[in-house]
Amino acid sequence: MRRKLIVAIPLLPLAACGGGGAGTSGSISGLEGPSEISVLTADTGSSSSATAGGTVAPGAGVGDFPVGADYFTDEQNEYVYDPSMEALGTINLILGMARQTAYPVMVNQGAYLAQIDQSLIETGGGGNGQGGSTPELQMWTARSTRATNDSPQYAYFWVPGDDPGTPETIFAQMSIYEGASVSNPFGDFGVNFARAADYASIGSAELWGQLLTLDSVGTDIGFSFYESKGDLGVVPSVGDEATLTQAVVQMAEDQAAGSARVSRQDRYDFGGGDTGVITQDYTLAYDDTHVLRQKDAETPVCLSRTEFNQSVWGYTLYNASGPDAGERVEMNGGFNFVTDGGEYGWMSYWGMWLPPGVTVDNGDTVTKVNYGSSGSGTEYTVAQAPGRLIRYTQDTLTLAEITGDLFEWWDFSGTPAYYRVSYNGSGWFKTAVLNDSTGDWDALSPTQALVLSSGEWLGMWSNTLGGSVNYVEGESTISYSSEEIVSGGDSLFDGATSLTLYGFTEMLASEISQVNAEAGSIYMANAPDAGTPYEFTFDQADLTLIHDVNGDGSVETVVGLDTGVEVTSGPFSWGMRSGPMVTDLTGVSNIWDLWSASEYYVYETGHNPWNKFQALVTSGGDYAEFDAPIQFSYLHTTAADRNDDPTFDGKTVLLQYEGAGTLWGIPDEQVDLDGDGNSDHYKPLFAIADGTLMGPTGVEYVAKAVDVELSLAEAPGECGALSLTTASGLTLPDGSTFVTPGNGVKPVVAGPPSVIAGVVQGSN
Repeated sequence: MRRKLIVAIPLLPLAACGGGGAGTSGSISGLEGPSEISVLTADTGSSSSATAGGTVAPGAGVGDFPVGADYFTDEQNEYVYDPSMEALGTINLILGMARQTAYPVMVNQGAYLAQIDQSLIETGGGGNGQGGSTPELQMWTARSTRATNDSPQYAYFWVPGDDPGTPETIFAQMSIYEGASVSNPFGDFGVNFARAADYASIGSAELWGQLLTLDSVGTDIGFSFYESKGDLGVVPSVGDEATLTQAVVQMAEDQAAGSARVSRQDRYDFGGGDTGVITQDYTLAYDDTHVLRQKDAETPVCLSRTEFNQSVWGYTLYNASGPDAGERVEMNGGFNFVTDGGEYGWMSYWGMWLPPGVTVDNGDTVTKVNYGSSGSGTEYTVAQAPGRLIRYTQDTLTLAEITGDLFEWWDFSGTPAYYRVSYNGSGWFKTAVLNDSTGDWDALSPTQALVLSSGEWLGMWSNTLGGSVNYVEGESTISYSSEEIVSGGDSLFDGATSLTLYGFTEMLASEISQVNAEAGSIYMANAPDAGTPYEFTFDQADLTLIHDVNGDGSVETVVGLDTGVEVTSGPFSWGMRSGPMVTDLTGVSNIWDLWSASEYYVYETGHNPWNKFQALVTSGGDYAEFDAPIQFSYLHTTAADRNDDPTFDGKTVLLQYEGAGTLWGIPDEQVDLDGDGNSDHYKPLFAIADGTLMGPTGVEYVAKAVDVELSLAEAPGECGALSLTTASGLTLPDGSTFVTPGNGVKPVVAGPPSVIAGVVQGSN
């Protein structure tokens, strides 16, 4: 069956939790517009709830799952990515996040709050990440209205700006006359949006635009898009940018053929001077099997709609066996709370989120939101600490298994530099150095040998193994680790009120100055031998690492930055981590032995919010607990590759699962898709076939892709039947039909968010 979906299906369903607050107002049903606008589709031979392109791992046991199992019923979104679609990024972000407000379900329910997670929408614009997927949350105000089932539906969104110093709001109005469907993937709707400090100044908005479906012309369907930001005719100040995006798409009713024209103009000064107006134009024509695409006056490129490479930006795990076989692996991700000041935040395993400009201090009281029940929720005291203690559980790979893999390494000898290094079968070599000016890796020719003394430790970072990698010269293996944050309720304390930790190498100093931090001077000298460790205490009450200078409690200093220090440059501007520490030195005979310990602890600290520990504690001293990510090593094979690509056959990566659609750890790379010499898109290095077994022992779960990106293959000489004449003649929108959004002043909404990431909150 031809895959005709143009509208992307998001990761989270529009559903009610416990049934409260969902449904329609009386007999009036809500309409739903598209959650993404795209131009091209591809023939994958699949349907939305099946597996894409028949890419099921050989031997997968999914055939034994019950017919109604989550594995089969969870929808799978496929979409074609093409560089011509970059110009549609803003509107797709708005549409994707708008769906998380559940506006079709909340019709005629009055103004309400919706907690949006932007990280569930973004794909391809940033790296996939190696764990630690802190949600990118926003609190939207929304209202959805419809007078009758024969009337249009109007959805209004008040989207907060991210900068509390210059508060702005995006005012967006969606008018829906016909909902999106398979037969009409755009439906009939329009969106007008503008960004302004307040509604009174919306007439002078710097950013404004409009998306409209086209009126039927014969049997054609399509849309137009216009977005203006700033003034292209004005020389920009340093840091400023002006853009103008115009697009029009027209296609046959069956979506098998069509034409498109997309234009983008940019002008900016990001420190290198005024660029002048930079114009980029695309024209496209396509039929049932091919696409002809031209950028500016370049030679047109022919692409196939039946041959493509699949990249995956989201996987869900399902139980592979047992009574829950085929059911989704669910996680306790977090909960809403309200501050004493009435602001709503979110607490999860990764820490605390609050709206911009809202802060809580150590010792403040917050209250968990109880949906659908009377009375107040549990009260918690906010517990904050200047750093986080992280438990590392190690695994190993042989040097033979990682031969040729790329790692990254900071060299602080002489002038600090960041290198790519690789083991070539006989030794370690530096292969490239990071160019601070361009952000690119400059190849070293010839490569440079990295000479290590016997027993010397080499600490690196790996894109494929999810973080830190350790090697001790003379060993036949490298070690890598899964991570888990230690809270005050951790079993590590086992009834004690404090811990004693010992370390030898890369022990963080105390009261580190900005000058030393930016110069890389953050560690104390390595201990001279295994008999003279550095000694630290970690107290359950304040979760702060203290250096016991003399080992007897007579002199104690707080590990990390001096009070008020903020690191603005250098490798530690993101934060800093110590070397390994253990609670028991039994069997340790060398200061480097801790790097090979099966379990050890590292302390992370810094001035950034993510470097600090945050938790909620009850009056009885119990910590709010959340499910830690499920972490495990995964060995990729050609048989389990979605594209039958042997490039990463036999390679191991560290995966981390945090719930539906969020399996992190597959490395990605930047690619240049529009041929301008600059990387413009991220792409995972490999894609896993549906039904592949994986887990801590390798057999607990099966994976299924939920968000599949298709890249069309080039097909030189096969587009003879296509012409760009129609596309070139399409009239670009000029903004003259823009209508000021009718939102009005943002309503004041009492109470917690009614919708969280697309799920209507009921009687939880």
